[in-house]
Amino acid sequence: MLPASSPAGLQVVAENSEVGPLILTAPEQHAVYVTGHPEYEQQTLADEYFRDQRKHLPIQLPEHYFTDSQLTTVDYSWRTASNRFYQNWLATLSLTKVGY
Repeated sequence: MLPASSPAGLQVVAENSEVGPLILTAPEQHAVYVTGHPEYEQQTLADEYFRDQRKHLPIQLPEHYFTDSQLTTVDYSWRTASNRFYQNWLATLSLTKVGY
């Protein structure tokens, strides 16, 4: 759920029961908000995790990301959905900009 202090007109477009809202829109402001990092490449989160671990920062192991106990193999299952999301977003922007 969204906090009570959310901007008026903010709408949840996609959400997940584990992490909450993923994509939100504020049509009156012509704004789209994307939480998380669907643009990440396969190894990006692992690189950030190990970097923070080396710095002894408090960090939790990413859930549903590593597929082995040695933390060497990544489940890159979001790639297709991420590519499709950005393709659709760019197509929408293009159509809006052109005025179709």
